[in-house]
Amino acid sequence: MKRHTLPLCWCASVILTFAGGYLSGNEASPATKPSKPSKPALDGAPDKAGESALITRMRNALATPDPAARLSAWLYCLDHAAPEDLAAAEAVLEAAGGAEAHGWEWILFWRRWGNRDSLAALEFLEKNPALQRFSTASEVGYGWGNRDPKAAMQWVNSQAAPSLASEMVPGVMKGWTELNAEEATAFLLASKPESPARDSGVSWEMLRTIWQKEGAPATTRWFETIQKIHATDPGFVTSSFRTLQDMYVRSADVPFPGEFLGTQQGKPWWDDEPVDRLLRNTCWKSPERLLDAVAAMGPHPDTGKYFQLEYYIQLRNDEEGTGRWLKSHTDFPAYDQAAAAMARSRASVDAAAAAEWANTIKDEALRRKVRAQVQSGETGSGEISIPGLN
Repeated sequence: MKRHTLPLCWCASVILTFAGGYLSGNEASPATKPSKPSKPALDGAPDKAGESALITRMRNALATPDPAARLSAWLYCLDHAAPEDLAAAEAVLEAAGGAEAHGWEWILFWRRWGNRDSLAALEFLEKNPALQRFSTASEVGYGWGNRDPKAAMQWVNSQAAPSLASEMVPGVMKGWTELNAEEATAFLLASKPESPARDSGVSWEMLRTIWQKEGAPATTRWFETIQKIHATDPGFVTSSFRTLQDMYVRSADVPFPGEFLGTQQGKPWWDDEPVDRLLRNTCWKSPERLLDAVAAMGPHPDTGKYFQLEYYIQLRNDEEGTGRWLKSHTDFPAYDQAAAAMARSRASVDAAAAAEWANTIKDEALRRKVRAQVQSGETGSGEISIPGLN
């Protein structure tokens, strides 16, 4: 599914302050929520006779210069809009620049319409194809999924494809995951491989939602849960693994998932290149952290080798950081291979240091081989495997 990115016009903290829980926190549960809620009766809210006053207030809200105040005013208007007011509200939003000018107001509008009257929102989109960009149907689906996800998916499965129904599924599953991640995952696992619930966009939304709500460890556990469908849907599992790796890359404050990645080595969805990219993005500035990460992954179950260990040591060619780590990890199972790589990497810049590293190798045959290579200058450093290239 092709996705479009909306302009982030202000910081995420404002969104969390004013919009956090806007649907999931302030909406009733699926068991008690009516399919078409009536307009809230709050003090100061425009009543039916004052509908034009509501539209005026909406225009004023969107014209508010301060982003936080604008969103707060817009949420107030949405809270006091009846389902029948929302088509007119959409016209106000489009006249003010739509998604390009008011990204978050636009998102929350479609989510609210989807929550209050999903079918009316989808019918409106069907009649206005120009509004279907920016994954609009998915935002409608989020609103519905945050209220009654089972009914939403039943409706989707009753529709002929292709249609906006399938496009709303990632949003439905996101909303469902916020309500009950375990229930949403069970539905996903029970779905057929050709089901819209197995779209790669669904994986992305569910992973991101669990990460934001429960953290990185819970997200890796979710991936471990869905591995069981690889035999019938390898594409979904592989795309989920790549998405999870990308999330770690973008989260520098999250500890490197060495133990988790170690359990994934040799699996059908494993690929050296993105793992190498993850290591470079999270650990490259610190040789000790890099080697800690490689050690945490453990040896490959088939080859017994540690992931790109010799390659990283030779590429960094760092006596201080790498040398310090090796000297404090002489009991490392792959110490001899690491020391050999260190000796070879230092041979061209410091022959004496290279010889010292060679002498620390415990295996006699390997020690003699590396010492001879260091003395002759034929270190074989050009034979290392470079991820993504060799």
